Amino acid sequence: RHIAELQLLQGAVSARSFQDALRTAEAEPDVQRRNLLLDGLVLDLGSAAATFRQQRDHLTHLQDLAHVLSTLDADNQSDLLGEVAAADASTPAARLLALADACQHAIDHYHQLQAASSRRAALLAGLAELGYEVHEGMETAWSDQGRVVLRRPASPGYGVELGGNAANGRLQVRAVAMNTERDRSRDRDVEAIWCGDFSRLKAQLNAQGSDLQVERALGVGEVPLKEVEAVAEPARSASDTSRRPGDRRLR
Repeated sequence: RHIAELQLLQGAVSARSFQDALRTAEAEPDVQRRNLLLDGLVLDLGSAAATFRQQRDHLTHLQDLAHVLSTLDADNQSDLLGEVAAADASTPAARLLALADACQHAIDHYHQLQAASSRRAALLAGLAELGYEVHEGMETAWSDQGRVVLRRPASPGYGVELGGNAANGRLQVRAVAMNTERDRSRDRDVEAIWCGDFSRLKAQLNAQGSDLQVERALGVGEVPLKEVEAVAEPARSASDTSRRPGDRRLR
């Protein structure tokens, strides 16, 4: 039975040495020695079959992970998927486990990037609904540069800055000024307006099933308003798809 299992799992070559040992044991004229040889052979066969069975399980698990990864991010993970394709039941277990870990890491990383993109898109869409200027490409700019600034047309010279690491869900949002020559007496009013907008943004996200929690909040006027470089207006054309406040088509 063990020999048949090895032949099934690993092919006839892997079982050949055990078949030879079986013939030797059966040909032993001394009954006691023959039984000892057969007992030892059964133990060796059981150990080998268990090892090959575990190896096959590792390979199956690796192939399952590779299939998931190929459906998610095949273009960016072509090298890793190629290594997996070259693995078989004769590949050392340590190598199979290392490849499986690499595939799982790549899958987790992909999901983290997608979650981060969804968080950025949800915040930008929510702010667009509240009257802030959201343009095509802002989500990418936020991802690449780590921050993005949105104008608030109702408060010329002011806006809101979004920053932080969307991958781990920890973000920073704050009202900012875009004009160093402004009337600074308006800063507190703008901060108060932003506090109200943030409460509405949180309510919007909660209604969509997102849980926005505040870890640390600064009171109005607690620190000077951050000054940032004015955001350049994007060029307009007949094919321009920039999003204006209230446009729900933001992705």
